[in-house]
Amino acid sequence: MRIHLYPSKQFFIITLLILSITLLIIICSPFLWFIKIILIAVTLAYGGHLFFRYIFLRSPHSIIGLSQNTNGWVLHQKNQLIQPLQLSGDSTLTNYVAILRFTQINKRFKQTCIVWKDSLDDPDTYRKLVVACRAQE
Repeated sequence: MRIHLYPSKQFFIITLLILSITLLIIICSPFLWFIKIILIAVTLAYGGHLFFRYIFLRSPHSIIGLSQNTNGWVLHQKNQLIQPLQLSGDSTLTNYVAILRFTQINKRFKQTCIVWKDSLDDPDTYRKLVVACRAQE
């Protein structure tokens, strides 16, 4: 099974809402103006990073697809493949978003892939992904 990921409108709206509220809190806070400017600059820089890597999927490290084969799972990034991976038991599957956590052999940290239902080409593909993840547990 090969799944190609597209930018998610739901994730875009949620992130834009959170960044807007953060900026509003900074602007309304009783800090000095130069501290506000620094906080706004940091928030906008981090927001730009989020949009570039996780929403628009433009970074070389963005996960643009995943597939399952006999050895486990493979994550497709812009510049490389990460394989073989095993789906971890702490993955979360809901009706709208799947937070998939993968462990790589001889690696300490886990790789996380967030798949929104609207980031796939059709809803049936999301259902197949959820069924494949639950079958592996």
